[in-house]
Amino acid sequence: MFKRPTLFILGAGASAEVGLPLGKELAAAIGEKMDIRFEHGFNRIGHGDFELFDRITAPRRNELQAYQTAAWRIRDGIAFSQSIDDFLDQHRNNAYVNRYGKAAIVRAVLEAERSSKLYFDVYKGAFDPTQFADPNGRRATNI
Repeated sequence: MFKRPTLFILGAGASAEVGLPLGKELAAAIGEKMDIRFEHGFNRIGHGDFELFDRITAPRRNELQAYQTAAWRIRDGIAFSQSIDDFLDQHRNNAYVNRYGKAAIVRAVLEAERSSKLYFDVYKGAFDPTQFADPNGRRATNI
């Protein structure tokens, strides 16, 4: 169907129809990723996304504590915002919160994309737009 690589950018309404998380749901997923805790300074005891933590702190090993503090600020405060975007805007002067929060957005959306209607495996076939039709045969309204 598409001969060149194609990028679809969807608004929030369309995102919900294809199975991507919206504001509060995305914020909750990001909040869970931020449960970065250690026992005795190195034993991982939190339920957060330690791979993301490792990736963001690898080039900044001297800033581990600042990123862990940023993670906790996001984890503990995200539920009080309408969305992760609002939360990051409220903390726009905190570079650690913003850098970590934006990385968490990318990670959470990519993970959600794998189970959404938008995901397809290039090794298993082509993109099938008919999956967006409703069960009654009508076209999806937001796409």
